[in-house]
Amino acid sequence: MRKRIIAAISAALVIGAASTTFAAANPFSDVPTNSWAYNAVETLAKDGVVNGFPNGTFQGNKQMTRYEMAQIVAKAMANENMTKADKALVDKLAIEFSSELDSMGVRVDNLEKKSDNVVLNGKIDYKYEKAKDKSNDQEVKLRMEPTAFIGNTGWEAKARMDYKFKPNYDSDNDDKVKVDRVYVTGNLGETKITAGKAPALLANGLVFDDTMTGGIVAGGSDKTTVTAAAGRYSENDNEVKEDLNAKDATMDLYAGQVNHRFSDKVAVNAGYLAQRDIEAANGAKAEARKADIWYVGTNAKLFDNVSLIGDYAKAKKDNTIDKQKKAYSAELAYKGEDATKAGSFGMYAAYRYLGDATAVKPTYDAIEAGQKGYEFGAAYVPAENIIATIKYFDGKDIKSDAKTNKLWTKVEFLF
Repeated sequence: MRKRIIAAISAALVIGAASTTFAAANPFSDVPTNSWAYNAVETLAKDGVVNGFPNGTFQGNKQMTRYEMAQIVAKAMANENMTKADKALVDKLAIEFSSELDSMGVRVDNLEKKSDNVVLNGKIDYKYEKAKDKSNDQEVKLRMEPTAFIGNTGWEAKARMDYKFKPNYDSDNDDKVKVDRVYVTGNLGETKITAGKAPALLANGLVFDDTMTGGIVAGGSDKTTVTAAAGRYSENDNEVKEDLNAKDATMDLYAGQVNHRFSDKVAVNAGYLAQRDIEAANGAKAEARKADIWYVGTNAKLFDNVSLIGDYAKAKKDNTIDKQKKAYSAELAYKGEDATKAGSFGMYAAYRYLGDATAVKPTYDAIEAGQKGYEFGAAYVPAENIIATIKYFDGKDIKSDAKTNKLWTKVEFLF
């Protein structure tokens, strides 16, 4: 069963793998800002593969000559610390600008001119959780994330597949591979479009960090980005149970968010989420899960290696007790782990309050929606592409005021 699913998805992504690129005869013709090459270089700049040209900055709103673009590509080719996806982009750019690179004395031989159209990244991780009642849960997960480049358009087709099993029971998830992401993403002019079953992040993850089926549109300037999202979301693998007060209904989500960066040290965000449950399987209306949520947040660098991340959200929901209508998080973070750098690490301390009418699907691991309290965490990279993380939550259940805690650990092996 697993082999059939993987083969089917891989075949779909590999279709069209052979692509033809063309280099213009005139090495000084302009490269328009909406070309796939511009979008690719912007991605590399955001990922830190290139750090600017010619004066230390990369401005994606200005045309460049092919020769100037080739200089950026040459700089990227010399970077040895790239992900597989970024390396594939550099290879495709090297093909496109091979004539200009040759004129600069940068050799692009036949091997370098072969660019894979499909890149496969992934990981194997082991997770261990222990709760206050001394129950524990262990899980091993294989995750595969293929990316297929759609010709030279700058568009990409992406997917994510997970296979899990419980080592303490030697049991798996019914011999199934779960495909929880299938989407395309790319630019139309200056606007980035994402469509399909794709990831969405709202309020730095305080309100929502999960996969939904729909569309996301984002655009703006280097400092200000406006994002709009609309789609359908199921909290329990597309199953709707009869108890509509439980957090397992299928719902429609409509969201808008503005992110603004005042400087390299201070960024803010604000947004709104409308949550509407659809008709349940038994014909009843799931009115208990209707909510309108607004939120604000900031990420500020206080000192070298020290940042403060703060977020606040509140829901307008008449039939929910006041204690569940708000959610907030204040986190002090030190440094941060980098999977490509052995010995790097990060740690944080936070206080979080996650009212479950507002925290639809929060991003945190040790604390859950409906809880409040302190969370502490640290991550360390013992070797390249190996990350060890530990988190501990100590707090209370918001509704019952009962004490609770959880130890959460994970070791990830990235490939």
